[in-house]
Amino acid sequence: TKDGLLYFLDNDEVNPIEILACAQQALDYDESVNSLFFNYVTVINSGAFEGCYLFNGQKIFANTQEIGDRAFKDCTGITTFTLNEEIVSMGEGCFEGCTNLQIIYTSGDLQLTEIKNRTFYGCTSLEYIGYFPNISNIGGQAFENCTSLYQIHLSDMTSLKVIDNYAFLNCGELVLSNDVFPASLEKIGNSAFRNCKQICRGDGALLTFAKGSMLKEINADAFRGCYD
Repeated sequence: TKDGLLYFLDNDEVNPIEILACAQQALDYDESVNSLFFNYVTVINSGAFEGCYLFNGQKIFANTQEIGDRAFKDCTGITTFTLNEEIVSMGEGCFEGCTNLQIIYTSGDLQLTEIKNRTFYGCTSLEYIGYFPNISNIGGQAFENCTSLYQIHLSDMTSLKVIDNYAFLNCGELVLSNDVFPASLEKIGNSAFRNCKQICRGDGALLTFAKGSMLKEINADAFRGCYD
């Protein structure tokens, strides 16, 4: 909380909790209390854990529905994080600068419809993200400078319409040669996959668009530097 203290209730009738801000000292407490508290969190406000290097992300936010802008920005202690099926909104820059984040797990039928601007910007250790079946938009710079990212399930994003400017800029390990751009995709923004040098790895590998593709725009430099 804003005063650096952790408040929790230890009875069975607990109201939903909204985290406004969390100081470092609020994270240094018994793990059993830790789990109890996070089970009841429904909203994590903008900047709530920003810069909290002690927070390691090994918490189950089982009932969280909203995560605000920059909520976990620069939380360098996070190595993995699980997004539960209740989450409907995740703010801009949510995990920006989480340089040790390696894997984003997803559970159940994730309802999230947008990966906003700079959500994973600069997550240089991020290698894999789970399934996002209902995504319609991948925002600008969403994965920019995720230099270790090698897999994202674009073909499972059957509602995807926009991959915005610089979305995957400098994702040098990203491979899409075994994936298919969904038919719903309408726009690939400026420099969206620029410098993704492994994107077509393999002899004769090609980028593939699903049958019935609705693609209307491939903007400037979208695939510039996509060669080894």
